[in-house]
Amino acid sequence: REEELAPLVAEAVGSIHHNEIIATDIPEGLTVRTDRNMLLTCLRNLLENAVKVSPKGEKVKLSACGRQIVISDRGPGIQENCTAWGHGLGLVITRDLLKKMGASMTPRNRPEGGLEITLNL
Repeated sequence: REEELAPLVAEAVGSIHHNEIIATDIPEGLTVRTDRNMLLTCLRNLLENAVKVSPKGEKVKLSACGRQIVISDRGPGIQENCTAWGHGLGLVITRDLLKKMGASMTPRNRPEGGLEITLNL
């Protein structure tokens, strides 16, 4: 079903401890075809991880365009030559839920430091 993304993201952000370090950029009226509860769980898991690894004073950013949601942080990123990332239960659940929704998640280290995860819905 079609869901308006901004209120869904606001709900996910509101559930995160230290949510004041999360900045969002969601175009008004942007909708995505998704399972609301599954996407909420995915966003919460990814945002919690990003907040946890971000240095004090650094913002976690969540933006959306079309059918993509991008979450970026200034944490340590993924170790080079590491083919497996995210062994935590939250990331395993997130990958499984995204797969059930027909979506995917792509991580990449940012040149300026940190990690960027793109959700393709």
